[in-house]
Amino acid sequence: MAKKQTLTDLSEIERHTIGLYDNNAEFFWQRSKDHDDRQNIGSFLKALPQNKAMGILNFGRRPGRDLKTFKSLGHRAVGLDGSKVFCQLDIKHRKQKGLAPIAPPKPK
Repeated sequence: MAKKQTLTDLSEIERHTIGLYDNNAEFFWQRSKDHDDRQNIGSFLKALPQNKAMGILNFGRRPGRDLKTFKSLGHRAVGLDGSKVFCQLDIKHRKQKGLAPIAPPKPK
């Protein structure tokens, strides 16, 4: 029987995973920014109702390539990332392209 994961286990997995992305953000950004992911996106979208705009939450969004694709297909896509360093890279790259930075939500 598989061991039930505890909140501590899951917190450690989250810390490790986000730390991996934080420590290698530029490498992951460069490797994924031009990656052709149409096959994966196509498979994902096949599982959704067809001919209907869907709300899609894209977590771990990297350079936002998938968000652009989902939006171009008429879906309402929102991207989140747990890596602070990736978010900082997004701001840097948006400025370089002359795009306005996307502000994080203000705490209530």
